[in-house]
Amino acid sequence: MNPMKILLYPLSLLFCLGAYAQAINEVDEMYTSKAYAFAVEAYEKIIESGKANRTTLLNAADANYFVNNTEKAYTLYDKAFHSEGQLDSIHFFRYYQTLRGIREYKKADSLYVDRLRKSGEGLSAIYDYMREVEKFGQIESDSTLYTFALTNLDSNTQYSEFAPVIHGGHVIFSSSVPGAGKELYAWNNQPFLSLYKARVQENGSLKMEGFFLKNAGSGYHDATIAFHPGNNTVFFSSSNVKKGRLVLGSNHTNNFKLYSGELVDDRIIGKKEVFFNSNDYSIAHPFIDPSGEYLFFSSNMPGGYGMADIYYCRIYDDGSISPPTNAGPMVNSRGNDFFPHIYGGQLYFASNGHLGYGGLDLFKVKMDSIDDTGIQFTELKNLGPSINSPQDDFAIYFDPNKKNTGYVSSNRVNGKGDDDIYYFVATPPKCEKEIKGKVEDINSGLPIQDVRVTANDSLSRFVASTKTDSLGRYSLLVPCGIKGTLETFKAEYLPKSIYYSTSKESKKPLVIDFKLEKAEDRIVRDSVTGVEKIKIDPIYFEFDKWDITPQGAEELDKIMEILDYYPGMTIKIESHTDSRGSAAYNRTLSIKRAQSTRDYLYGKGLDKDRIESAHGFGESRPLIKCPYPDSCSEKEHAMNRRSDFIITKR
Repeated sequence: MNPMKILLYPLSLLFCLGAYAQAINEVDEMYTSKAYAFAVEAYEKIIESGKANRTTLLNAADANYFVNNTEKAYTLYDKAFHSEGQLDSIHFFRYYQTLRGIREYKKADSLYVDRLRKSGEGLSAIYDYMREVEKFGQIESDSTLYTFALTNLDSNTQYSEFAPVIHGGHVIFSSSVPGAGKELYAWNNQPFLSLYKARVQENGSLKMEGFFLKNAGSGYHDATIAFHPGNNTVFFSSSNVKKGRLVLGSNHTNNFKLYSGELVDDRIIGKKEVFFNSNDYSIAHPFIDPSGEYLFFSSNMPGGYGMADIYYCRIYDDGSISPPTNAGPMVNSRGNDFFPHIYGGQLYFASNGHLGYGGLDLFKVKMDSIDDTGIQFTELKNLGPSINSPQDDFAIYFDPNKKNTGYVSSNRVNGKGDDDIYYFVATPPKCEKEIKGKVEDINSGLPIQDVRVTANDSLSRFVASTKTDSLGRYSLLVPCGIKGTLETFKAEYLPKSIYYSTSKESKKPLVIDFKLEKAEDRIVRDSVTGVEKIKIDPIYFEFDKWDITPQGAEELDKIMEILDYYPGMTIKIESHTDSRGSAAYNRTLSIKRAQSTRDYLYGKGLDKDRIESAHGFGESRPLIKCPYPDSCSEKEHAMNRRSDFIITKR
C-alpha cells in the first residue's frame, strides 16, 4: 500500500536499513520507525518462535496491513481479536477492513453491528449501517451505474504508478520507479515518490518522457499535483522539509504539505505554502474544479469526520484562497476519504470508510448546489464492481477532452506493480430521471432535515437513497421508465411511502413532496384517567353492519403504522354502537365490530399477542347521549358508532 494513500501514516524517523535485529524491542523500533516492509519479516520470525504477545500480534498485523498483505493482516487481527474478544477502535476498523478485503462481507457486517450495539450508539446508527449493507448488496443490479472497461498500461512497472492528472496532452503522475536519485523509503522498501510525465497516445496508452518539476523536489516524497484551468497556477504536495531535513510534528512524524506556484516551462516559480499547512497533519491530493473557483484536497487535520477527510477552498480572482471547508458527512466517512475529482457536476473520490468491496473504493456524489454558503453534496454512490475491487481503487481522472474516458489507479491482483495506472472507457446507463421534492412536518409545516429518502423499484429492490438538506429538500436519480415507491425514515417520525412512476419522454424532474407526522403526535393521554389512546379519525361503520369500510381501512392502517413504529406496544380494542336497536342487539353488534377490527389488523400481519382484548360495549358508552333514538341526528349516531384503541403497554 502506497503511503500517499494514507495521509495518517507519513514519514517518521528514518529507520537504518542495516539495523536488522530479531529482538522484540528492536523489531518494535522498526515498526515505530514505519519500516513496515522489514518489520513484517522480523515479526513473522518472532511469532513462529511462540514469543509473540498481544501487542506483538497487533504490530505485526498493522505492518502487514500497511504493506497491503491483507490476508496475513486479517489472520493476525483475527487472532488478537479472539484472544480477548475485543480490539480498540483503530485496530477494530483495520480488522473490519481486512475482512472486506478478503470478501468476508457478512462476517464484517455482523461484527460491525455488534460493535455498534455494544458501543451504545443507538438503533439509529445500526439502522443507518444496515441501510448501507442493503445498498451494497444491490449495487450489481443498479442499472444507473456506468460500466468501466479497464486496460493496464504497458508503461506501468514493478513499482508504484498512480494519481494520473491530464494536462496539455500529457499525463502527470506519481511514481516510485528508481532513477530520481532518491533513497529507499523503509515503509515499503521502494524509492521515495516523484512526479513523472508521459505523453497520451491515441489509444490512451502513455509514452514516458521523464521527470516533472525537477526544481520543486523535496528529496523525499513529491507527489500529486493540480493545474488551474485558466492560468499557470499549480498546487502540489511534498514531504515537509526544511533545509534538506525532515520536519517532525508533535507526534514525531513528518507530514505532507501543500504548496502553490506558477508553472513556467515545467519549472515552479514562486513556490509557497498554503497558509493552513501544519507540521502536525498532512495535506495532499489537490484538485481544482473545471471552473477554477474551488481547490479540493485531502487532509487529516483535526475536526474531521474520520481519519482523513476531503476539504475545499474558494479560489479568489487574485489567486488567494479561503480557509478550508469540510465537504461534510455525505462525502466524508469514519475512515479515509481521498483523491477528489470533479466531472459532469459530480465529485468522485476514494474511500475506505463508506461501505465497499474492500480497501479503497471509488464513489461519487452529486454537487446539488453551489452558492455563498458552500457546496451541497447529495446522493452518494459506489461506482460498482466494474471498477472497484477488494484492493485499493483510487485517483480516478476523467479526460475533459474525450467523453467518458480517463485513468484510474489500483493495486488489484494481476497488476504489474504495487500500484498501477489503468486506462478506462465508461459506458453510461441508458437514461436517468430526477425525482425531487421537500419534506415537511405535517403539523408545523416546517422543513425536516436529514430525512432518509429511499427509492425502491416495483419488486422492492433498492434504487437510490439520499437525505434532505437544511431546507427539507431532496433529489434522487433513478432509471427512466420504472415504477416503485419512495420511502422516508427519520427518528421520531412515522415512515411514509409514496408510489412513483418515471417516464421515458419527459426531461422534467418528477416532484414528490412528503408531509411527515411525529409518532408521539398520534398518541393522546386522557387528562383525568391517564389512559393513552392511539389518535385517529373515527372508524365509521354502516348501520347494522360490522364490515370494515374503505374509510375504516385507511384509519386502521394508521394504527398499524404506530404498532410497527413501537414494536413492543400492545393495545386493547373497544367497539361501540349507536342507540338504535335493543341493548342486547347492540352489544352483540359491537362485539362483532371489535372482532372485525381485530381481524383486519391480524390480516395485516400483526402478531396476535399485540392485542390483549377486543370487547364490544354496545350503546352503553356513547360520546353523544341520545335520550331516545330520534333525538340524535344521523351524524351524531355515526359518531357513537366507533372503535377506541387503548394502549396497555409501550
